Amino acid sequence: HEGTDMLKQLEQTIAQITRWFRAFPTDRDMRAAFEEREKTKRMIISKQREWEKKNEKLAQLARDWKQA
Repeated sequence: HEGTDMLKQLEQTIAQITRWFRAFPTDRDMRAAFEEREKTKRMIISKQREWEKKNEKLAQLARDWKQA
């Protein structure tokens, strides 16, 4: 009787561990998520630079216009 209880407990433990492993992303998933995040970060930075250039052009136009 004690043996079947232990066996059931072991089965439950194995099932729990299996669920945990399924819940955790694989290295590949982690890498893909990391690369996606880096790509997004680079895109945001390049957009920021674009905006800064546009704003600089606008600021220059405003200065020129004020001086005119």
